[in-house]
Amino acid sequence: MLLATMPPTRTTAAAFSGTWRITETELWDTDALDMMQPAFIRFDDEMVGSFGMIVISAEIDCRFGVRDGKPLVEFTFSGDDDGHPCTGRGWGVIDADGKLRGRIYIHLGDDSEFVASRSAASVRSTRRPARLRRR
Repeated sequence: MLLATMPPTRTTAAAFSGTWRITETELWDTDALDMMQPAFIRFDDEMVGSFGMIVISAEIDCRFGVRDGKPLVEFTFSGDDDGHPCTGRGWGVIDADGKLRGRIYIHLGDDSEFVASRSAASVRSTRRPARLRRR
């Protein structure tokens, strides 16, 4: 099943650009999620990023699109899970409340729904500087 129903645009990529704090999953509580660092997923508009939760630290390859009128990201990841190679995939959409909701699949392991909120630092860094008035 193809999730992306419309071609990606720079606007779609920009909707995801920055760091998102993973705040909820169906399998792991906050203590587990934040075992090594605050759980996060990070995207940039060049279709790469990073991901960290529990003891997983990984790089992301992502694609942007639209599903059911919502910005969509689909991604694969490759990295380290407590000293062992770790790969997987996932997807997420930005809902009307501004939260990123989706599912992460760890290859030959668990999969879980997740909810993430844009981090405050990411919000500040994605704001465009005020334009100077011409005289």
